Amino acid sequence: MKDYQKRLIAEEKQLSENAKKLEDFIFENPVYETLSRQQQKLSCQQLGAMEMYCRILRERIKLENIE
Repeated sequence: MKDYQKRLIAEEKQLSENAKKLEDFIFENPVYETLSRQQQKLSCQQLGAMEMYCRILRERIKLENIE
């Protein structure tokens, strides 16, 4: 496996883990409800962006035929 492919897989893995942590925070942590509406909205937008980026990375991995 080439170095850039290893980095691609590592980036997707790390991003996936971070997105899951943010998702858990939004949907399971009571602290989320104490945030301002603007902070809540931005957190949700951030999660959406992270999920889209993760899908893009997964598609690139698929195109490279690496798993």
